[in-house]
Amino acid sequence: MNCQPLIIIHIIFNIRHINYLKKYFPIGSLQASGISVGLPWGEEGNSEVGHLTLGAGKVIY
Repeated sequence: MNCQPLIIIHIIFNIRHINYLKKYFPIGSLQASGISVGLPWGEEGNSEVGHLTLGAGKVIY
């Protein structure tokens, strides 16, 4: 296994922040459908919605 991508990720994202998140927020959830991603209630997400909203940090309507 090539570890180079993992090394780059750790360089880009400060290890202190990752350790903080792991310590204080060990469990999380990801919502990828419905109002969480700006779709009508109960509607399934799709590739377009996922690529548009992933990492945005907010709901995009």
